[in-house]
Amino acid sequence: NEQLERGLVERTRELRTAMAQLGEANVKLRDFARRDPLTGCFNRRHFHEAFRQLLASRIHTNRSVAMLLLDLDHFKRINDQYGHQAGDACLIHAARCIEHAALSRTDLVARYGGEEFVVAAACKDAQDALQLAEAIRFRIQQAPVQYEDRNIRLSASIGIHTVPADRELSAE
Repeated sequence: NEQLERGLVERTRELRTAMAQLGEANVKLRDFARRDPLTGCFNRRHFHEAFRQLLASRIHTNRSVAMLLLDLDHFKRINDQYGHQAGDACLIHAARCIEHAALSRTDLVARYGGEEFVVAAACKDAQDALQLAEAIRFRIQQAPVQYEDRNIRLSASIGIHTVPADRELSAE
C-alpha cells in the first residue's frame, strides 16, 4: 500500500508539472497567434478584438479614442531598390518607432497589412491624438534604417480619426 501511495503521489506531482508546462505552452501559443511574425507587433485579427474592448472601456474612463492609420511612404521603391530583406528591416524599424512612441501610453499597436500599421489610443482630445501622430512620424523620419552598408530614410503618412467619449460608435 505504501509503495502504491508513493507511486500515486509521484504521478500526481508529474501530472501537475505537465499541466503547468501545458498551461505555459498555451499562453505562448495564444501570444504567437496574436502577433505578426516579422515585426512582433500585434496582428490585424488581434487588433479588431482588442479595439472593441478599448471602445467599450472608454465609456467608463470618459476619454476619447483615436485611431491612427499609418502607411510607410514609397515602400515599394525601398523593396525594389534595396531588396525585400531591406524592406523587412525597415518594417521592423518602423514597428519599434511606433511602439516606442505609443506604448509608453499603453496604446494598441498592430501591423495592419503590408507597410500599414494601426494605433488605437485613449486620448484627451483630437490635439492629443495629433501630438501622438507627430511623435510617431518624427521618430520614424529621425533616424535612417541601417541595412548592410546603407542608410535608408523612411517617412510615413498618418491619418487620424478621433471619437469623443460621449459618442456611440461601433468598432466597424
